[in-house]
Amino acid sequence: MKFTDYMKIRNTNPKSKNSLSTGEASILGIDVTVKGWMNKDINLTDSQVERAVDFALKSKFVRQGVKNNLRPLYMKSFDGMDLQYVYLMENELGMLKIGISSNPIKRARTLSTSSGLIVNIICYWQIANPARTTEAKLHKLFKAYKISGEWFKSGSFTKEDIESNFNFAFNRKDFD
Repeated sequence: MKFTDYMKIRNTNPKSKNSLSTGEASILGIDVTVKGWMNKDINLTDSQVERAVDFALKSKFVRQGVKNNLRPLYMKSFDGMDLQYVYLMENELGMLKIGISSNPIKRARTLSTSSGLIVNIICYWQIANPARTTEAKLHKLFKAYKISGEWFKSGSFTKEDIESNFNFAFNRKDFD
């Protein structure tokens, strides 16, 4: 993607001054202090675009309308799908966790740090359904095995057990 194309999507209001957050500029390798920066004719990698969009989507300073326009760039391989993933993790005690996150890898690190136990991702799913709804359905389905919050007894279900309850499209990323 060309940077100029990114900026056309990024700046939806023709009356407003072209803007780019400092974080986005850094990710895209753009120096906004240089005159004519918004007309740079450079190619951006898919990784740069995804990281910049991810940054903008999480920013409280980016307007919702801009976020809505950027969202399809982030999810071009799963057009129209939820930006959250449903994940299955396991801590070093064998307890299982079903949850949602826009970044399951980062979530596993956060859980490890906060609990003092190593938490590993078994897998996560990018799904064509609202992640929060799917998570709630799975929690209800496996409530007999619940220990606390989103944590369940060791060995009480598998990723295949979870998938058998998906009646919609999904894409799984495994870590075991």
